[in-house]
Amino acid sequence: MEEYKTPLKETAVPSLFILLITVSSILFGYAQKSLSFSGITVLVTSLLLLPFVYKNSIKKDTKKGSGKGGIKVLSNLLPLLFLITISVIISFTLINRIHHIINTKPAAKTAGLNNRFYGSVLKVFKRRYNNEVIIKFAQNKENLYLKNNITRIAYIDSNLPVDKDDIIEFKANLKRINIDEISSTYELQLFRKGISYKINIIRSHINIIGKAKKNIISKIKLKLKDAIEHNFSPETASLLKALYFGNRNYIDKTTINDFKRAGLLHLLSASGLHVGILAAVPLLIFGFFRLNKRSALVSAFIIIMIYLYITSFPVSLLRASIMFGVYSLQEILDLNKNIYNTLFISAIIILIMSPFELYNPGFQLSFGATMGILLFFKKYRESFSYLPDFLADSISVTLSAQLIVMPVILFHMGEINLSGFISNIIAVPLTGIILISSLFVICISFLYRGAAEIAGIFTDRIYILNRYFIKAMSSLNCHYTVDNVDLFLVMAFVFLFIPLLPNLYKRKMASLWVFVSLFIMWSLLKPGYSSAKNEIAIINHRKGKTLVIKEDRKIALIGQLPPLKETMKLAAYLERYSFENFSIFVMYPDFSNITASSYLIKKFVISKCFMSSNFFFSKHTKKFFQLIDMEKIVLTIYDPNKLNNSDSHQKTFYENTDIVSFDNIMFIYNMLINKNKDGNVLRSYYPDISLKETVL
Repeated sequence: MEEYKTPLKETAVPSLFILLITVSSILFGYAQKSLSFSGITVLVTSLLLLPFVYKNSIKKDTKKGSGKGGIKVLSNLLPLLFLITISVIISFTLINRIHHIINTKPAAKTAGLNNRFYGSVLKVFKRRYNNEVIIKFAQNKENLYLKNNITRIAYIDSNLPVDKDDIIEFKANLKRINIDEISSTYELQLFRKGISYKINIIRSHINIIGKAKKNIISKIKLKLKDAIEHNFSPETASLLKALYFGNRNYIDKTTINDFKRAGLLHLLSASGLHVGILAAVPLLIFGFFRLNKRSALVSAFIIIMIYLYITSFPVSLLRASIMFGVYSLQEILDLNKNIYNTLFISAIIILIMSPFELYNPGFQLSFGATMGILLFFKKYRESFSYLPDFLADSISVTLSAQLIVMPVILFHMGEINLSGFISNIIAVPLTGIILISSLFVICISFLYRGAAEIAGIFTDRIYILNRYFIKAMSSLNCHYTVDNVDLFLVMAFVFLFIPLLPNLYKRKMASLWVFVSLFIMWSLLKPGYSSAKNEIAIINHRKGKTLVIKEDRKIALIGQLPPLKETMKLAAYLERYSFENFSIFVMYPDFSNITASSYLIKKFVISKCFMSSNFFFSKHTKKFFQLIDMEKIVLTIYDPNKLNNSDSHQKTFYENTDIVSFDNIMFIYNMLINKNKDGNVLRSYYPDISLKETVL
């Protein structure tokens, strides 16, 4: 165990104790009247660690007999008392603050849509289908500027140019977010943030009556956006805008889906990679001209803070920025540097600023991945030392991060991705090259646009290469939805830890256990996915039956769709299929079916929509058509009265028969649902198709 003593000593710092106290306080605060078992566990852990922290980082070493005994004891106890005092202050402050946030009294009850409100925009989050706007509002314009701790989240048309500090006038219904009536994880997240109302504002019911002046950061953002769009291809520009502005909604859903299935979704989030590249620019320039290193660090930190503001402070970027700030301060003041201490301090700062981030998967993944790399990288690197340095480093970083990231993703999303173990080795360096080269292109574009356009071709080519690789990794189908975690899957995951064991005689041989682990996980997870080339799944639910018809990498969904909550389960079921072409049939265009169809269209990349002509024009059908248009889905309106029935529609199966064509899908639906025919009858028409039935 000698080889693990140094890292354990480095982690046993006062900031670890304060962090654990901070975490337990947040857990107690949000537990409200009930007792938090997790809070008690973390608190007990922190108290058990206190003696080790005291011995390792606080207690001063003094020679025997030097000084008076009372002075020696006092000099050792004062830092300990200071640590406990700071922890107690943070604990009580957080608990009281959380109690105030989640127990804010609701505003006076209002009548709804006939009431007119005035709102001040606090934050704007640009989403794919709408703008999420945090506002405070009052029914009188004069009361708008009074102190009001009650905040609301509004959903506004994404085409309406609402910005921070705008003053808006609107009509809307209010939906109170009550802890006893929370129906989703999203609403629980809003509740923890202290957001007390949800509001859907129709575009015709909102008017911007006061437009905020654009500050210098907004002007920089517009200039940057213009430079990106002018110097790069549309596809490259979409990726760069997502990376620069911390908003992946600039990227089309097909690309996002490929990144997800390739285990590379984290690359679309602003994170430590971006901070490292931005910090490297001034450090290299100052180093080249042999200028003061402290000035370089200050300049780098200012650039990072500007970037942080532009991206609206995402937690992954905030973590990396604070870590760089703490490191710079330690370097400037010539203090002892401890990377674990830096990580813990950044976590404490974020949790004090935003206690609700503790429950955010992004926070857990960001800090978990960083902690995993710090703890495990060295041992993995020793195990893979027989490989080329570049390959050994990439594999070791990926494995170190995945040891903590994989359980977190499994817990929150119920997913496991095995592609990431390979794809990160290539895609991360290529994405770094794209970022660095794009910075160079943008810088020279302000001097000479013609040269920038030529230089931008290199970035475009690297993007194309990266995109082809990600597409190939996505097609491997190694992204799985996991319903139940069995013992064998846990054992396979544990095998990843074997190269980390202390006093290992043949550490290089132990690296083979990593490949054994991945193979076992793949063997266990692969059977849960549809491997049949042609398949029909009959899905039973409360409202009826839905058919999923699959042919190779094409699928179609037809039938009565379940209510929205069950449609979410249906979406999880569809994740089991690997497809490139998705068609959806809206046979019953009532409110429930259109709502469910809209959810699926937002969730998946859908190419075609077939809709029965027996619909009525209403607000929800109008929104549905707008969604179809936004997603560029091919819409076909068909007459259900003119469809051939299964008796007159004679079929002959050929190898090149397009099973997911409109006629075949309708024929299959009539056979199985309307005529209630046996599956064997259907197989007489389609002998190579498999048939199964399940219940949501």
